Amino acid sequence: MMPAQNKQKEQKPTEAKAGNAKPGRLNAFMVQNAFSANFQEHQQKQLVGNPLSGRTIRSIEVDQITSSPYQPRLEFDETYIEELARSIEENGLIEVIKVRPVPTGYELVAGECRLLAHKKLGLKTIDAEIVQISDAESAVQALAENIHRKNLSDLEIYLSLDRFEGAFSTAKQVASLLEMSRAHFYRIKAFEKLPKPVIDLLKTKPRLVSALSAATVAKTIGTLSDEGVSKAEIEKALIVGVRDMISDEKKVPNLSAFLTKKLAQKPQKPAAEKEEIIVGHKPVAVFERKDKYLQVRLDSQTYSPEKEEKLKAFLEQLALEA
Repeated sequence: MMPAQNKQKEQKPTEAKAGNAKPGRLNAFMVQNAFSANFQEHQQKQLVGNPLSGRTIRSIEVDQITSSPYQPRLEFDETYIEELARSIEENGLIEVIKVRPVPTGYELVAGECRLLAHKKLGLKTIDAEIVQISDAESAVQALAENIHRKNLSDLEIYLSLDRFEGAFSTAKQVASLLEMSRAHFYRIKAFEKLPKPVIDLLKTKPRLVSALSAATVAKTIGTLSDEGVSKAEIEKALIVGVRDMISDEKKVPNLSAFLTKKLAQKPQKPAAEKEEIIVGHKPVAVFERKDKYLQVRLDSQTYSPEKEEKLKAFLEQLALEA
């Protein structure tokens, strides 16, 4: 018999879990993994440092680079920037940023977080790819990079699209460039139905209202307008609702329902029935039936104190007959 061969059990490599990371944040492990994946991709495509790739990559002074006017992000995760800075300090910059020449130096196209991380580390220079692109292309690249790298809020996407409205011929073109369904694109556009003061409030907490919620609110605004509610009333109610949401989201779990409850027209009570008594072309009394009361208003100049006493006696007698 042949000696039995020792069989080793195949062990699957264990992976560190990133499940403990808070939603919306990347921990150091995730950052390094992302950079490692980017580095491998660049090696495979032979983009970095390859003179035949057609890319122009230089080391540029950080102070020469200004932020993109098309940066869609309203808030940056400080924890993520710190973790990114530590990763750059340990591993170097794996993926270069992207800039374009402007009269004052260079304008950032992509890589704001990497630039902020360099500044946090006190580094004077950063490797950057220099590209010659138009304003429209710069806007699209800034928006696309933020969508794909780390989710933007629906409001931030809308504001970025609104800022550069008219650069694209059709909604289909924009949706295609951003790899976004046309249905979601039109939900994003629903923010334009909200009053500007409401949008300004939402900028302080851009993830507060989703595109789907904005579309529902826009529909409610249309319904209330058809019912005769003024724009001023709608705007005032929305501001109250959004402020309550900012202070505590539990106060207003559904902005559309809040708006409907606040402004839906209540059935009006029928107007009071009025009848005037005219003597010699002059009104001397007004009878008004309202709810369960019959009100009588008399012209005091027509009735002397004696007539007033007679009227009281008459009313008492009339009541006894009833």
